[in-house]
Amino acid sequence: MGNVRVQKWNSELQDGDQNGSNAGFRMKLGVDMCKMKAKDIEANILAFGGNEQELRIYDINKVEFGDAASGANNGAWRKPKSEPLFKAKNIADDYLGLRNPVWITDIDFLDKNENTTNSMGNKLVVSTGYGFIRTYDTLAQKKPVLNLNVFNENRNRKITNIAVSPNQYDVFFTDNSGIICQLDLRKATSSSIDFAVSTNQNKTPFIVESYKGATGAVTSMAVVGQTDGLFLATVSLDRFFRLYRINIGSTYKHSKMIHQTYLKQRMSAVCWDSTRSIYNSDDIVQEELDEVWDKIDTVH
Repeated sequence: MGNVRVQKWNSELQDGDQNGSNAGFRMKLGVDMCKMKAKDIEANILAFGGNEQELRIYDINKVEFGDAASGANNGAWRKPKSEPLFKAKNIADDYLGLRNPVWITDIDFLDKNENTTNSMGNKLVVSTGYGFIRTYDTLAQKKPVLNLNVFNENRNRKITNIAVSPNQYDVFFTDNSGIICQLDLRKATSSSIDFAVSTNQNKTPFIVESYKGATGAVTSMAVVGQTDGLFLATVSLDRFFRLYRINIGSTYKHSKMIHQTYLKQRMSAVCWDSTRSIYNSDDIVQEELDEVWDKIDTVH
């Protein structure tokens, strides 16, 4: 329904103060606002989007409402009086002069680990239900900086999930058939915008890797790691959790699935526990040893 509830956590808040001014608020953003993403390093920066709802960014610490007695009406759903920090504009009309529909299916921050409180600038990537991945720079313009048609054989193919790696240029995305692909934004220059429309080639140059294993649509994925090696976790409708080891570099070799587990239920989300290290696992160490042995020539 496009309603957002903001609940502020305060360990000193008493049980009788749950309706006080520090208890949070409820905000109405419009119907079909179906996706929300918080910035990792700045949890007060929230991005929203949905079906016929363009990308919007709010600072929840600065949201204002029209009624003066805001503290007394925290239980009511209210529309914000203050304007968002950023509201995107739709891309230009198509070659027939028809308006392009808006359907944002997922959002992620490219600068998720950078503090942008002073500059109020953010870089984001969004996916659409029509097979496009778009990047935004809030300091540059309101329209997308890049508008990439990643499925050149079918412009109406739905992208369901995206995840940005810590290096800010590798983007992982999935569709509704279980395909997992890796996109390199460094190769997606202005000459490759709407690549599928302007050329007849069968492969987009900015898709550098695809990952096999999922037999159902991926419902959620999360990426973690350093620039010298990443790990991608996914859950899908086939009830499997899968872990992929991803090597980042010019060759993009040795990226493969290293673990999968049957979970008995269809999971809707997966995330990493940031309090635990991922580099002390015996399985990962053994995987590195296996790769070393595979590179050694066999002596007959």
